[in-house]
Amino acid sequence: MSTSSHMYPMSSGHDQHSYIHNSTYQKEAISSAEEKTRQCILEKLDLQLSSNFSTFRIADFGCSIGPNTFHVAQSIIDTVKIKQLKENNENSLVPLEFQVFFNDQPTNDFNTLFRTQPPPPEREYFSVGVPGSFYGRVLPRNIIHIGHTSYTTHWLSKVPDNVCDKKSMAWNKNYIQCNNFLEEVTKAYKVQFIKDMEIFLDARAEELVPGGLMIVIGECLPDGVSLYETWQGYVMDTIGDCLMDMAKSGITSEEKIDLFSLPVYFPQFSELKGEIEKNGSFTIELMETTSHPLEGEHKQRTMPISSQSYPMSSGDDQHSYIRNSSYQKAAIDGAEKKTRACVLEKMDLQLNSNLSTYRIADFGCSTGPNTFQAVQNIIDMVKLKHLKENNENSLLPLEFQVFFNDQPNNDFNTLFRTQSPSSEREYFSVGVPGSFYGRVLPRNSIHIGNTSYTTHWLSKVPKHVCDNKSPAWNKNYIHCNNLLEDVTKAYKVQFIEDMGAFIDARAEELVPGGLMIILGQCLPDGVPMYETWQGNVFDTVGDCLMDMAKLGVTSEEKIESFSLPMYFPQFSEVRGVIEHNGSFTIELMETISHPLDDTPLTNDFITSTFRAFLTTIVEKHFGDGAVNELFNQLAKKLTMHPIDFKMWKKQVVYYIVLKRK
Repeated sequence: MSTSSHMYPMSSGHDQHSYIHNSTYQKEAISSAEEKTRQCILEKLDLQLSSNFSTFRIADFGCSIGPNTFHVAQSIIDTVKIKQLKENNENSLVPLEFQVFFNDQPTNDFNTLFRTQPPPPEREYFSVGVPGSFYGRVLPRNIIHIGHTSYTTHWLSKVPDNVCDKKSMAWNKNYIQCNNFLEEVTKAYKVQFIKDMEIFLDARAEELVPGGLMIVIGECLPDGVSLYETWQGYVMDTIGDCLMDMAKSGITSEEKIDLFSLPVYFPQFSELKGEIEKNGSFTIELMETTSHPLEGEHKQRTMPISSQSYPMSSGDDQHSYIRNSSYQKAAIDGAEKKTRACVLEKMDLQLNSNLSTYRIADFGCSTGPNTFQAVQNIIDMVKLKHLKENNENSLLPLEFQVFFNDQPNNDFNTLFRTQSPSSEREYFSVGVPGSFYGRVLPRNSIHIGNTSYTTHWLSKVPKHVCDNKSPAWNKNYIHCNNLLEDVTKAYKVQFIEDMGAFIDARAEELVPGGLMIILGQCLPDGVPMYETWQGNVFDTVGDCLMDMAKLGVTSEEKIESFSLPMYFPQFSEVRGVIEHNGSFTIELMETISHPLDDTPLTNDFITSTFRAFLTTIVEKHFGDGAVNELFNQLAKKLTMHPIDFKMWKKQVVYYIVLKRK
C-alpha cells in the first residue's frame, strides 16, 4: 500500500524515545475512564446481538504500538465476560471467543505491536493488525461489536488547505499549530476537523453491528478556552521557537518552517458534541468531559519471541525475501489453474448466503508479493463463481477480508507498506501474528485458507539432533539429508506432529464446507534429500560453515549445536498425515513438477534464494557478522563447483485441496 505524506505514526520501537515508553499521559486518561467504560458495557451492550455467533469482535482504532491498546482490549473483554455471566445461567453458557482488531496507519510499527503483546496464555483473544486510516472504512460491514478509540481524533487526516500557503489569509505564519490566535487559521483547522470526524463516524457506522457500541476518548478544550491558554499549547509554541532558533543556527531554514504546520486540532467540547449529534447512525448513550488525572506508574508487558521462530529476510533490499522469492512464486503460478478449477468446482457459496463478508486466510504469508498474488487469484475465482451462480440483477455485493498470518517476528511493517493501495485493493487487509501450528483465528471464521511453501518449516528443531550424546545427533550436517536413519526418524516424527497440529487448527477455524489449499515441496517416494540439488546446496552451506570455523569466524561447537528446523517429507508421508485427519474430505491431492525444473538456475539465483530464507536463523545462532561471510563463501563454492542439474534428482510440488466436513 502506498503511504500518504500525511501519515505520521507514533515513535516506533521500544527504546527510551519510543511511544511505548512515553505514553503514560494517555494511559492515565484511559485508566480514568475505565470505570465509565465498564458501566456503559454492562448497562448498554445487548449481548443478544452476538447470540448467533461464537466470536465477539472488538476494534481499537488508532492503536499505535501499545501497551495502552492491550490494556483497553483486555478491560473490554473482562467486562463482556462479566455481563455474559450475569445474563446467562452458567450451565447454559455458550463459550465466547474474542477477536481484537488493532488498527492504525500502514506506517505504524506493527512489528513492535505484535512482539510486545501479552503471550497467548495471558491473552484471551485472537489478535489481528489492520493497516489503514480510520478516516475511511478499514473493516467489512456489520462485523464489530465494540469499537474503541483513545487520544486519536485530534490527529487530522491532513494539514488543512492553505495554512502553509504564504498567499492565503489562512497562512499560519510564525506558528506550527492551531493555537487559536489567528481566526482564519482556526477556521481552516475546524473545517478539516468537522470533515474528518464525520468520515470517522460514518465509517464506524458501517463497520459496527446494529446495537454495537463505539467508545471515543479524546482531548478537547473547554468551551471558551483557547489552546494558547493551555500548557500543551505553550509547549507546542515553544517547539516552534526552538525551530526558529535552529534556523538561526543554520540547522534548518525559515522557508522550511514556513511550510510546516501540525495536522493536529483540539476542538472545543461544543464543536465535538455538535458533530456527534449531527450524525444520525448512533444514539448517544453518554457524552461528558472529565479532568485528566495524572497518577500511577506506567507498566508494560512484553511477549517473548520463540527462539525457533525464523521469518524470511525482512525489508525490501537486494537480500530480502521480497526480491528473492521468485522460485516460490513460480510454483504458485504453476498451480494457479488448479486453484481456479478447485474454487469453481468445489466451493459452496451457499455457506456464505447470510453473510456479506467472505473471509480468506493466508497462513505463513511472509512479506509478499507472493501472498498478495495468491489471495487475489482466490478472490477473482470467488467473484467469478458468484457471478455464474447468481442472477446478476439479484446479486448481493460481496466484501472480502483477508487475514495475513505469520510469526509475531515476521516483518508485518513491510507487508503492509508494500501491498496495493486501498483504492486498488478489493479486500480489507489484516495481519495475524502467531504460529500456524496452533489456532490463530476464531472458530468457523474462514471460508478459504491457503498456505504456500510453509509446512516444511517445523515448529522446532527435533529433540536430540543437536545432542552429541544421542543416536539422533546430526553430526557434520545442518539439515535432514536422510543419510542418518535416527536423524531422519526424529525429523519425521516432528513433521507428523506439526502437520497434524496444523490440520487440526485449520479444522476449527474454517467454516463447514470451507476449503483449505496447501501448496508445498516434498520428495518423490523413494528419493532421499541427499540425491536432490537442494540437498546438495544445504550440504554445501554446512561445508561453508566448517570452513568459517577453520578461519575462526565461528566455532565447531556452534556448528555441532546447529540444525535447521526444516523437513522435506516424501509424498507418502504427507498423504498419511492428511488422510489420518477426519475433519476434511480430500478434494484433490497430487504432485506436480516445479515450473523451473527444466531451467538451469544461476549461482547468483541459488545463493540469493537461500540467503533470503536462511538469514534470520543464521543471525540468531552465529551472529550478524556470519551472514555475509557464509553466503560469500557459498557463492564461491558454487562458482568453483557448479551444480549439474541433470545429475541430481528433483523435488516435487504437492498440491492439496481439503474441504471442511
